[in-house]
Amino acid sequence: MGSHRITKMKHSEPLNSGYRSRRFHWQSLLLCVALVGCNTESNVEKPESPADTPSPIQVVVIEDEPLADAIRREWQAQSQDPITVKSLSRLPTDSNTMRQTDVVIFPTRYLGQFVEQKQIMPLPESVTDRQTTAASSYDWDDILPLNRREEMRWAGTLYAVSFGSPRFLVIYRSDLLEQWNLTPPTTWTEYQETLQAIRTHISEESEVKFATAEPLAEDWAARTFLARTAAYARHANQYSTLFDFTSMEPLINTAPYVRALKELQEAYSEMTPYSLTMTPHQVAESVCKGESVMGIAWPCPSDMTMPQNAAIGFARIPGSEQVYRNSEERWETKPEVRRHVPLLAVDGRLGAISRAAGNLEAAANLLLWLTSKDQSARISTHGYHTTLFRESQRKNPAPWVPTELAAAAQQYADVVNEEQDSTQWLMMPRIPGQDRYLAILDDAVRTAVLGNQQDPQQILDQVAESWSQITKDLGVDNQKKAYAQDLGID
Repeated sequence: MGSHRITKMKHSEPLNSGYRSRRFHWQSLLLCVALVGCNTESNVEKPESPADTPSPIQVVVIEDEPLADAIRREWQAQSQDPITVKSLSRLPTDSNTMRQTDVVIFPTRYLGQFVEQKQIMPLPESVTDRQTTAASSYDWDDILPLNRREEMRWAGTLYAVSFGSPRFLVIYRSDLLEQWNLTPPTTWTEYQETLQAIRTHISEESEVKFATAEPLAEDWAARTFLARTAAYARHANQYSTLFDFTSMEPLINTAPYVRALKELQEAYSEMTPYSLTMTPHQVAESVCKGESVMGIAWPCPSDMTMPQNAAIGFARIPGSEQVYRNSEERWETKPEVRRHVPLLAVDGRLGAISRAAGNLEAAANLLLWLTSKDQSARISTHGYHTTLFRESQRKNPAPWVPTELAAAAQQYADVVNEEQDSTQWLMMPRIPGQDRYLAILDDAVRTAVLGNQQDPQQILDQVAESWSQITKDLGVDNQKKAYAQDLGID
């Protein structure tokens, strides 16, 4: 791709090496904006001649137009340096796009795929080593632990910064549950019991019409199903969850998944029928607008109209008192501290440096600036795919929830914080071919809830067969290596 008129920085070089021909220094921007919030325009000098004009930094944002707009808007407001932000509605299928990119911002689950395809590089030590000025200013320890230690890494190596990674939780009408002497469910068994109890309070004259809503739209049904399965499948003493990591044999048709699918079929009878077209954002709207009492979703900052005197609450996604041990093919009781198991990389956005980057320093500093303490509240609060991701943001979570939910914003932040203490989690598949695996599962889950008399075991047996074929198509050894790295055991 076009040169930025600067020598590419080595990973071991200090942050301020090279890059002398540029009139506006990215490090100055990072320190100025992140630490003291100064007016960066006063620090920008216009090029003295066309020869001094650097090529624009090329940024590609995948599947998040609102985030791309926010980046353009904030950069143009605070800098005269050139930047080009391109928004793509889908993962690019041609290699030319990545060859012309300095920075790529993408759904969290694509991290492993980008690494395995050698499209992105690790973040340089000059911005991750806490002894450097840039790393100290950025404050890596302020990033929430599950983001920093798990989602931003591949095989233990830090590849990306986070723009926020929302996870499924329970959003509910706290005024109605209190009125009916009900509490948010803590297990999936309690969840089904609560739905049945809610049904006894709903009539044709009721304000709300449905007990719950869950995101079962295309591309979301599989994620919702895996979130329901996490607490059943993630055993403390075994690595294998979706696949047997020693053979890549699918485990999607084993007992924990069959149980979760059967429970989802049962719960569907209490859901709004629009669940099959709903995303998490639409589920949250269904609860906030008074259509459903509960929902599996997360809040996003878009405004909505709520019924008068309605109150909203948040709670962790239900867990389980039991977990399945694959090696012995039996259920075990687990301690309460391990009851809740979050699903990671279900959504969210990461930013990484393309291997085609014309200047590593410029790309790295742009990523740090976009996700700094000061800028992140202006950038990651737009759209449906990001949320708060720093410890310091928990003190002022309001920008990440609708205005109407301001009273519940701190409770949301507290639930996010509780999740960080999880000792176990289930990671969305991040291996190559993940979209193919998930599309098969997505269709199966939607088929199962529509025809709730169908046998979950048979449905998932067919999924397992299809998954095995995908693995063979992509190469068993390659997939096995990638899955082991995804699990952090390679």
